[in-house]
Amino acid sequence: MKGIQKLLLIILIIVIPVLITTYAFRFTAFDEKYYFRFYEKYDIYSQFQTKEEVNNNTILLLDYLKGKAPLDTEFFNEKEKLHLVDVKAIMSGLNIASYVSLLAFLFILLHLRRTKHFDYVFKGFLYGGLLTLVLIGIFIIMLATSFHSVFISFHQIFFNNDLWQLDPATDNLIVLFPNAFFYNIAIKIMLSSVITGAIFAGFGLLFKYYRMHRKQRFSHR
Repeated sequence: MKGIQKLLLIILIIVIPVLITTYAFRFTAFDEKYYFRFYEKYDIYSQFQTKEEVNNNTILLLDYLKGKAPLDTEFFNEKEKLHLVDVKAIMSGLNIASYVSLLAFLFILLHLRRTKHFDYVFKGFLYGGLLTLVLIGIFIIMLATSFHSVFISFHQIFFNNDLWQLDPATDNLIVLFPNAFFYNIAIKIMLSSVITGAIFAGFGLLFKYYRMHRKQRFSHR
């Protein structure tokens, strides 16, 4: 029985970074206001006819990527729409990963609570949070070393075609989302993940010290 609890602990430690990063991605990637702030800051609107045109097509694009609506617009050309089919597939995969990790997380918590293995829960929080911080730290180093190389490698790994190689002279997608967009959104996702990972690790650490203090108090009685 103890072996099962240890296995669940290991799974919990692995699940926590997946849960944190996928939800950080979803909350950021589907935040319309984030896009509009970016357009203002980087003067994207000036490259199109109207601000309304950009905002409406951004909302339509996000609804498409969420699976809520078809991409029924002439704002994006055929090549861009084919690329967005691939982007949508990746986002759907991330959505599935977020749901599966959440279900696994809740199942493990409920099981460990039912069997009164609270120490395993908070160990999972501590090491899962720390693992998140380590993984994000590695990714930050990679971005700081060469964002362009990471960006190219990502596309080469996750896309089996060259549709992602867009031309700003003909493709609105790359005008809306230049490299600065992806760099900024990656930083925002990582910052959110670091904060959440630190909270998980903090809860685990507090429980660890609480247990140690409690043992010391009872040993002196």
